[in-house]
Amino acid sequence: MKNKVFDENAKKIVRRWADYFNNELDNSYKLVDLILNDNHGLDTWNQLNNICFTLKGKSVNKFQLEQLLSESTKRFLNTNNFLKEKNFVICKTEDDEVDEIRVTFMDLRCPNCGNKFINHKNKKQVFYIDTTLFDLISEFNKKFISLIFNGSSQKVLSNIKNNINQVVPFVGAGISMPFNLPSWPKLLYEEKDSIPEAITSQEKEKNQRAKFENAYQNGNVYEMLDILKSTPEYKNDERLKSAIQEKIKSYMKKVSFRKRNNLKDIISFPSNLIITSNYDELIENYAHEVLKLEYESYSFHNLRTFQNLDRECVFHIHGSVNSVQDMIVSQKNYNTLYKKNEEKLVAILADKSLIFIGFSMKDEYFLSELIKINKINSSLGDYYLLKLENEKIEEKKELKENIQYIDISSKLSKNDRWLVGIHYAVMLINNEIYLST
Repeated sequence: MKNKVFDENAKKIVRRWADYFNNELDNSYKLVDLILNDNHGLDTWNQLNNICFTLKGKSVNKFQLEQLLSESTKRFLNTNNFLKEKNFVICKTEDDEVDEIRVTFMDLRCPNCGNKFINHKNKKQVFYIDTTLFDLISEFNKKFISLIFNGSSQKVLSNIKNNINQVVPFVGAGISMPFNLPSWPKLLYEEKDSIPEAITSQEKEKNQRAKFENAYQNGNVYEMLDILKSTPEYKNDERLKSAIQEKIKSYMKKVSFRKRNNLKDIISFPSNLIITSNYDELIENYAHEVLKLEYESYSFHNLRTFQNLDRECVFHIHGSVNSVQDMIVSQKNYNTLYKKNEEKLVAILADKSLIFIGFSMKDEYFLSELIKINKINSSLGDYYLLKLENEKIEEKKELKENIQYIDISSKLSKNDRWLVGIHYAVMLINNEIYLST
């Protein structure tokens, strides 16, 4: 399990949880909001979820118990009466008169001698966790999942789980948004000052700045790029690529991995390969700095052998901040990139299914290549798209039968829909959500 150890501050949310538990979760959406509105809410519940996997049906000795239940865990359980008074810990001992002693997590003392069990003279003790804790967490998880995903989406997630060895995450710009990295149009818009002011009547007639502004508002990236490359400052692709590279690097320096994000979820996906259309290298940096894992970065430019993709790596399909040769700054770049590397792309994707995460499905050039690959693959590839409930997707008829949607409930807090949806989707795929049978 790859869950954070929750912080002492999680105790604030637990007090509020208790009221909802006692009311049998009558208003579950409010409970979800309480979890999401606390910075440690998800980590807190992950920790209890993890305890179920770690301890159910297993015995531990007193030393193992102390290690499994950290002081922060005990503080968490000690912050509300609903959990505090539950005798979740069962101690079985051979020498005490009582064969079975039930105590709370916070009161791990022998009622006979008064000593903490960790200091107890009797060494023949075995600890268990009572089934009521597992039942409580399982019921909450079932309720929580049903709030986030409808029945159809849960079925799709189950299909992914059953086909997990062929599924590869395809990551889009949505994964980078929590770090305040600008979208592609916004990044280009920051260069608007490079467009000369219209002074002469001829310039005013063309009014490039106004056209640039209009292109930005309409999300027309290609027109924005064409206007920028008509300026003296960015008269060729290389200058523009270099400027964009420096912009992204400057934003990357300000990134803090303390912000809530889904990078850990992406990395925890069973596939060694992660594909992305993003130029940033957040995934690789997070893996190295936080998880102490080494992920290699590849693009078409530096991919020497397909065996490289069998290792833990990120493939930047449109280049990256450190591989600007494949960066896309014009329609011509798209045409050249895909025409030159079509065989490579087919070789990479032909035997894989893709789950699109944080990807808008508006990249016409990539989608056209995916359609070609789908034809080559005799339409056998499965594609999955995580999206918001009621979000309209312009479906490509050639892919319509092959794309399955995973809808994230629109009733979740607007600021956290993606964070929670992605997190629990990956946990379900990885069998990391405790559900009693």
